[in-house]
Amino acid sequence: ADQVAEEVTFPDNSSVPVVYSEVLVDGEEQADTVANQFKQHGVNILICVPDTWAFPQLTILSVLSHFPQDTPVNFTCGNSGPKPGVVFTHAVSGAIAQYGGLLHINVGNWPDTGQHPKMSEKTKEALVDWAYAAITYQGLKGRRVVVFGHDSMGMETALPHIAATRNSLGLEITRLDMKLLADMLTKKAYDEKELSVLRNWLDNHAKDRIELRDDADDQRLNHSLAMYLIVRDIMHDLNAVGGGFMSQLEWGSDLRGTPLPVADIMESLFNSTFDHNGFKPVLPYATEADVQALLTQLFMVYLSGGNPPL
Repeated sequence: ADQVAEEVTFPDNSSVPVVYSEVLVDGEEQADTVANQFKQHGVNILICVPDTWAFPQLTILSVLSHFPQDTPVNFTCGNSGPKPGVVFTHAVSGAIAQYGGLLHINVGNWPDTGQHPKMSEKTKEALVDWAYAAITYQGLKGRRVVVFGHDSMGMETALPHIAATRNSLGLEITRLDMKLLADMLTKKAYDEKELSVLRNWLDNHAKDRIELRDDADDQRLNHSLAMYLIVRDIMHDLNAVGGGFMSQLEWGSDLRGTPLPVADIMESLFNSTFDHNGFKPVLPYATEADVQALLTQLFMVYLSGGNPPL
């Protein structure tokens, strides 16, 4: 428990709560006690570290009956004692498979004897990697991404497959029209003082690398920065964990309309760990509203504990 707590974080760099039980589950009564304690603390990922043989029905199956069938379960054990935990682990795996469940097994180097066994570094690394995968799976359920516009490239991977994404990942896709952002830009639906701070911050860091041919370019840059502030607030209001913006072609290139600033700066800031306010969590943001790319970016951020996806 200590090693998982020390190694695993959420994408915003906050600690993952880890709950452990000092009650040894050797029968149905203890199984109910431990399961109820876990549920009271909001546990939705289970790790078991058996060091000897046991009977699945009397122990882990009785615990699992209290949790949804898709709860991630990991058995990490050694294989060196006279009655090693790996035997119990495979018995449990077979029992769970019989009712359609899945058990993730991590057989490593871990003493099966002694009062204070310590797993090897390689065994811990495998467990930590699995923990990040479990957090990604559970942490994105019921969350939301916000996508402006449709796809610009006409590629199937860019389309938001609403039902499939909901059914397989538990993620919702909120679709908004780009007209909303165009109207909010026109109405200046952002904090103009904050826009000034953002522009000054950008100039201080990169002014000599920004090519502005005339006042119109300068104004377009300010509009690009204002887009970041507007969309950031929309994402916050909708409690979104990621997003995407179509940009091309109707937004910025079609001369039948009024071309508006591209979203490149906005995307870069969302995908970064900092902006004019200092450190911030990465918010995966997909170029040209490529929804499948967004999902890939989202998984990468969660699996890596918050690293930028680009």
